[in-house]
Amino acid sequence: MPEFNKHSVFKKPLLYGFLAFLLVLIITQTITNQRFKIQNQNEQHKVNERALELEEDLQGILGQSSTATQTLAFIVENYGIPNNFDSIAQLLINSNKNIDALELVNKDGVITHVYPLAGNEVLGLNIFKDSIGKDGAITTLERKDYFTAGPIYLNQGGSGFVGRRPLFNDDGFNGFVAAVIKLSTVINAVEIDSLDDPQFYYQLAKINPNKTEEVFYSSKDISKGEAINVSLTTSQGEWKLYVISNQPTSYSTIIIFSVLGFLLSLVCGILVWFLVRQPFRLNQLVLQKTKLLNESNNKLKTLVEQASDGIFLTSSTGVISDVNISGAKMLGYTINELIGINLKDIYDAEELKHNPIKFKELKAGHTILHERKMIRKDDSSFYGEINAKMTPNGDLLGILRDITERKELELIAEDNLQKFSKAFNSGFVGMVIKDDNKRFLDANSYFLDLIGYTLEEVKGKTISELGLLDLEEALKKNPAISAFGSSERVGKIELEFKTKKGEILHLITSMEHYEYQNKKYSLSTYINQTDRKKADLEIRQSEIKYRELTERISDAFIAIDRHWNYTYINARAAKILNIDPKILIGKNVWEEYPDFAKTEAYSFFHDAMKNQTYIKFEQYHPQFDSWIENKLYPSPEGITVYFRDVTKKKKSDQENQKLIAIIENSPDFIGLTSLEGNSLYLNEAGKKLVGFSAEKDITETSIADFFPEEYGDDIINKHLTYLHKTGVWSMEVPFKNFKTNKIVPAEFSGFIIRDKISNEPIGIGCIAFDLTEHKRSQHEILDLQTKMDAAIRIGKIGYWDYDIETENANWSPRLYEIYNVKPGTTITIPLLENLIHPDDVDLHRKVLKETIVENGTHSYTYRIFDNNGSIKYLHIEMEADFNEDNLPVKLRGTVVDITEQKEANNKILELQNKMDAAIRIGKIGYWDWNLENNLVEWSNEMFEIYGIPDKTSITLEEAIEFTHPDDSNVLAEVLSRKQDEDQTIPTIYKICLKDKTVKHILSFNENVYNNEGKPIKLHGTSMDITKSVLAEEALRENKEKFTKAFQTNLMGMIMLDSERKVIEANDVVYKLLGVTREGLIGNTIMESAVAVMENYDDNEREKLWKHFLKHGRVINQKFKINLKSGRKMSLSVSIESLFFNNKQNYLVNLIDDTKRKEAEEALELQNIQLKKTNSELDSFVYSASHELRAPLASVLGLINLILTEENKPSLVTNLNMMEKSIIRLDDFIKDIIEYSRNKHLKVNVETINFTNLIESSIESLWYLENTNKINIEISVNDKVSFVSDSKRISIVLNNFISNAIKYHDIEKKAPSIWLDVTTTKKEAIIIIKDNGLGIEEKEIDNIFNMFYRVSSRIMGSGIGLFIVKEVLTKLNGSMVVESKLGEGSMFTIKIPNESGRK
Repeated sequence: MPEFNKHSVFKKPLLYGFLAFLLVLIITQTITNQRFKIQNQNEQHKVNERALELEEDLQGILGQSSTATQTLAFIVENYGIPNNFDSIAQLLINSNKNIDALELVNKDGVITHVYPLAGNEVLGLNIFKDSIGKDGAITTLERKDYFTAGPIYLNQGGSGFVGRRPLFNDDGFNGFVAAVIKLSTVINAVEIDSLDDPQFYYQLAKINPNKTEEVFYSSKDISKGEAINVSLTTSQGEWKLYVISNQPTSYSTIIIFSVLGFLLSLVCGILVWFLVRQPFRLNQLVLQKTKLLNESNNKLKTLVEQASDGIFLTSSTGVISDVNISGAKMLGYTINELIGINLKDIYDAEELKHNPIKFKELKAGHTILHERKMIRKDDSSFYGEINAKMTPNGDLLGILRDITERKELELIAEDNLQKFSKAFNSGFVGMVIKDDNKRFLDANSYFLDLIGYTLEEVKGKTISELGLLDLEEALKKNPAISAFGSSERVGKIELEFKTKKGEILHLITSMEHYEYQNKKYSLSTYINQTDRKKADLEIRQSEIKYRELTERISDAFIAIDRHWNYTYINARAAKILNIDPKILIGKNVWEEYPDFAKTEAYSFFHDAMKNQTYIKFEQYHPQFDSWIENKLYPSPEGITVYFRDVTKKKKSDQENQKLIAIIENSPDFIGLTSLEGNSLYLNEAGKKLVGFSAEKDITETSIADFFPEEYGDDIINKHLTYLHKTGVWSMEVPFKNFKTNKIVPAEFSGFIIRDKISNEPIGIGCIAFDLTEHKRSQHEILDLQTKMDAAIRIGKIGYWDYDIETENANWSPRLYEIYNVKPGTTITIPLLENLIHPDDVDLHRKVLKETIVENGTHSYTYRIFDNNGSIKYLHIEMEADFNEDNLPVKLRGTVVDITEQKEANNKILELQNKMDAAIRIGKIGYWDWNLENNLVEWSNEMFEIYGIPDKTSITLEEAIEFTHPDDSNVLAEVLSRKQDEDQTIPTIYKICLKDKTVKHILSFNENVYNNEGKPIKLHGTSMDITKSVLAEEALRENKEKFTKAFQTNLMGMIMLDSERKVIEANDVVYKLLGVTREGLIGNTIMESAVAVMENYDDNEREKLWKHFLKHGRVINQKFKINLKSGRKMSLSVSIESLFFNNKQNYLVNLIDDTKRKEAEEALELQNIQLKKTNSELDSFVYSASHELRAPLASVLGLINLILTEENKPSLVTNLNMMEKSIIRLDDFIKDIIEYSRNKHLKVNVETINFTNLIESSIESLWYLENTNKINIEISVNDKVSFVSDSKRISIVLNNFISNAIKYHDIEKKAPSIWLDVTTTKKEAIIIIKDNGLGIEEKEIDNIFNMFYRVSSRIMGSGIGLFIVKEVLTKLNGSMVVESKLGEGSMFTIKIPNESGRK
């Protein structure tokens, strides 16, 4: 019985299914309940916010009642009841728009005055006797202060609030001043009666003395237990406002989530029940998967055995347990011999000491890639690259690759780099480094040996101080020496130095300036020319020897003075000219050779003398049928002429030109492609054959493009593969005409072009013959036997036919000759196939089969062997005859020997092969210098490297001019090599191009010596290695920068190895952690026990390290640590990967954040205290502002009353000034209130009617001076509904419009203000423009600062535009200001449309 039947769990599937159902159901329903609670909390928060807003609005409305009654009471108490009560009451109601009526009540309680009377017919009513108003009046009298009664039912109808202020005189109580605010007015003002999809429902109730509540307004019957209530119990009365959300609570999501939870529980229960019932099936599936796994293991084992790299499997201690064939072969062991050997036995022992096997990293799950020196069984060694990783079962899996060749190349490159680094210590050139004051800083040994001083003796001194050079005397002899005092580059200058021993040195020096670390230095080179000077004296004394030498040079040589008289003719020149030198010496060249003066040579000679420039030209002499190359070297004394016969070279060039012309003018298709089939070249005949446009680039096509689309795949996948395999492919093909897209039949032959030296394939040659005409005439030839015989006889064409039924073959005599078969021999199919080249038999059979199957003519080419073993190329045309049943009965065809044509094409392709070989050399230039005739030859690549365009020749002098002054001795060093020395040593030097670009050149050169061991020729290759040199310099610079950065005193820096052990740390770390170098290096941070982390266990530390391994870096991770000394510290830690010396390392940066952290905590505490203080201050400002506005309103009312009755000019003037000051103060207080509201109130969005807002704003500014004299034009385009905070937008409009009125220019003909509003789905654009005073440009940036005013002459608080800026910030709006002094201003405001939020 299977094992799974023993477990009781499989015996009760229904029970476990039910338990799973119950568990999931409990979880999902718990989540649903939490979601329901969160939703209710959010709704409750919205209602709370709305209730607080309404509380503030109601306080403001009732505050207007207090303000109006206080003002009216002040007037009555001080001046008595005014005769113009209605006017004063109207003024107060206009200033306090939420008041519906003002009343005066006498001391008996009778209402004597009411305004407005309409709708308030209560004159004569005694409020002491009125059951409704009695309680409020008595309470006011008892309080002897203002009191608001209500909400109550009003005698004039409806309900509302009545605010009363008692009046007193010398006799005591004298009546009341009352203000009536209807409940409907309150409801409209605070917008709690909106019927358009109201978000909330409201109920307003009065609190009775017995604590019962009397409802005066309710937008809907609401449950007070669910509502938020706002108790308004103040000195003005007691009432309560209830607010409840109208938003229907959506339980659909909760219900859906609950149902889904139930369904999920049900599915989980069923799934558990089903799975518990399936143990047997699962067991069978395990067996099946095990079988598949075994098969996969077998396949994997086969793959491992066939791998080219060595694959090893070892234990966790390094003992080899398995290895593939390649691994064993690589080490020279058998597989059985390797198994059981430890890895240490096949690693180099010395290397293993310094670089042990990294078992810890492997066990930690890291993949290790490293290089090691491996030891074979025969003790030979090789370099291997090892990629190792630990498998899940604890074994080590390693892949070994032989990298010996790459490693040897790296060692060679490193060796070359070390040689180059020794350039400064050259034994041929003196080198000196000086500072900006021309004082010695360093000098190489060669220079110090020359002057006889030590480095310590010259350091810090100038050339003059050492006595090496008498500068004054030197300047007299050579003024160019003054260049050493400048900061410019100095070329070659000759100097004479006096050594320490008093000896005179003749030196050539040059100087280059450079900067390093913001300091200026110069590098001077000195070449000892003392021996050369002595040699010059010897040269002057050996004129005779020189003449003898000129006689021996291979070139003809003549010397002519400046009067064109011969002064010297060597033997070679005499032989070419066929004259006696003695006869011509002293005679004029043009008089002796008048015909020569008529040639172009005359102008060349005169130009050379006139311009004193070297000229080289070639001239043809028809009388001798020869070409002469002339080189003219002019001097002030005359001209020296070297000339030689270059007829052979010229004729060779002409032959090459002919060969190229043959290719270009060949009537046949000749082309060249890369090995991949990409086109490289096609002659004109080929382009014409396939209709290829001359404007197109042939290199943008491939060989497949020349064939029909359906034939292209065969070309690439079949024929091109066959060509690579056999080296040749020939057959009739259908070319595609690029212009007409028609088929062009052609006999095509492709063959591999190989490099002559390496025999490696380098390209594909293609030759084709147009068969169009051939195809057209083939049937005519077969039908006209007589003509065909003549054609065969004349064209050496063989003819044959073959009877399929009788198997008889008839050959023409020419055919036996072509195949080298004895005439009369019976021709059979085996005989014929034996004659055909084995590689072409399949092609022959294929075409034969196609001819029999398809009714048509077929042509192809194959090869046969001649008697002498050579290969012949034959072109075959073949067709079949069919009977009435459409069965083939006879084959016939022709054979043409095209061997000569093929060989000619091969020669052409061989020439193309040479051309490609030159191209293949790429960027390596070749050069040759013949020391005997001083001729220099360069390849095109050399001219490219030296930046010389369109040049075919160069002189030695021109080439040397490119050599960098630092490397001017390179040529001399190469020439000084002895014949028995290694001639292949590379030379690295610098060149300066004409555009001052410096290049680094790697040159391999070879000297050719004569029998006497003297160099007669120098040739070699050159390569531009500038990028590599600059990369090495950048690497050294980066290394130096890293070293300096590591030693910074700004932060601690630690380098860890792959095991997180400290391998280096800077001084800041030791100082920061209070540890010595010995206590830290070689240990992990934890092992050194220098610090303990607060609230940070090992698991957290490992999480941080895993985060680093995943993301590659850790930036500014904060830690709190306790040092061994007891000091607490906050650290900011960053970790970066650092890979060098083929090893994984880590760079850790430590920054002491202790002081900053303490400062942040102190700042946070200050911010909390400051927020509390600001909140208290805002509350104080808001309350104080409300309390201040009441007496100001009273004073304004009094001033207006006096102005209506007084006519004294002086008093009126003073009252007007007082009125302006009070209005200004009132505006300032209103601004403070608006600022406070904007800062604390939430943005309340609603649909905006800009027309109403603008008109209301303009109406409220009626009191501003000259408002009626300014033309205000309004344009509102608000077809797109716009939603935002109407109160805040009103603040913006009020401020901008009032400023436009205040800063008007009334002297202008038409003072105007333009308001333009446009709404879109995105935003509202408000433009407010005026032609007023304008603002200076320098003032524009300041106008939005608090308390800033452009002019003290204009009434204002200086806070309005500051509030506008704060409001726009709250609404996420923006503003642009444009203004010119004397012309006016324009403000463009953009406010986002919040229609999506409503």
